[in-house]
Amino acid sequence: MKKRTIYFFIKTGKEKMKKTLKFILLFLTLSCSKNIDKNKQIVEEESIVTTEIANMTYDEISNNIIGHINDDNIRIRSNPNTNSEILGLLNMGDSVTVIDTSNEKVTINNYNNYWYKIITNDNITGWVFGGYIELINNEEPPEFAEMSWNSRFGNLARLENISINDLQSCSWRRYFTYIFFSKEGNYARTDRWDKAKYGRYIFKDNTVYFFPPIEIIRFDEYYTVNKLNYSNELHFEGAPVLRSDDETVVFVANDSEFVKTGETIRMYKYYCERIFEPGKVNRDGYLFTLPDKSSKNLFYDNYYGKKATEAVTAKLAKTKIDNITWYYTIFDFTSGDPIDGGGPFYEGWLSEDYFK
Repeated sequence: MKKRTIYFFIKTGKEKMKKTLKFILLFLTLSCSKNIDKNKQIVEEESIVTTEIANMTYDEISNNIIGHINDDNIRIRSNPNTNSEILGLLNMGDSVTVIDTSNEKVTINNYNNYWYKIITNDNITGWVFGGYIELINNEEPPEFAEMSWNSRFGNLARLENISINDLQSCSWRRYFTYIFFSKEGNYARTDRWDKAKYGRYIFKDNTVYFFPPIEIIRFDEYYTVNKLNYSNELHFEGAPVLRSDDETVVFVANDSEFVKTGETIRMYKYYCERIFEPGKVNRDGYLFTLPDKSSKNLFYDNYYGKKATEAVTAKLAKTKIDNITWYYTIFDFTSGDPIDGGGPFYEGWLSEDYFK
């Protein structure tokens, strides 16, 4: 079993900072193991508990240490031992707040760790063994100190399955957003406009789990991603990739395989042909997030959408659904078309009847 370093997320406030400092000294040397046999009933001597925070709701104590559960079906106990009453279950990615800790470590399967008293989003208060909690620090981990927001390194072949070493061997990119995975178990999400975000990750069965989840701008709004799945299929962005379950968020490995015109690619769970055809639309105000007219219309009540017929437009991919041809289309508002150019790019789907 691998030793892991626990990091902390401490929010501002003089009184809460004083309260939290004693946690830091206590937790800096914690070691955890997530591979604990949850079904094995092991009797330990009940630990002496430090002063507890009683009768407080999740909102009231939300400035304490934040943690995320790193496995499924984790038991919340009424007391810090494996024989006490089960109050509920937690699953991978669930957020909890640590409000107390046992004074001493206990031994389970030859590993020492603390019990944490936690409160859930549903205001269930109980105890969880430390091996199942990733405690979060949003400060910059030292291994990322010399890295710029758009650092590019490494490459990865289109393997059917990858190891954690493969995941860490290169940077991953989505437009102007990058993700880096360190050997210390930390991730960094960076982009051109926003401050870098940091957290912990777990890699299991070709899937990366993020603690806390990462936020990505998708379809002109923020979208939360708690995991990404590896795929060696050729996507619009290239291959190999990390993609969300619905495949609307895709990160491609650095120096990935380039997509050629005419190749079959994967986009949003559809197989499409990669093309490049200049075009002009025949009406303003329409650009769909998916090849489906019931999906979100990005140009609804949108300043640039009202000038779509004036924009430089190109078809980048096409697919046929129910005998209707759909085009993945880019609108370029950055130049002289429309007349007041200098705006953004927009990408989305339009069916064949929207083109001249």
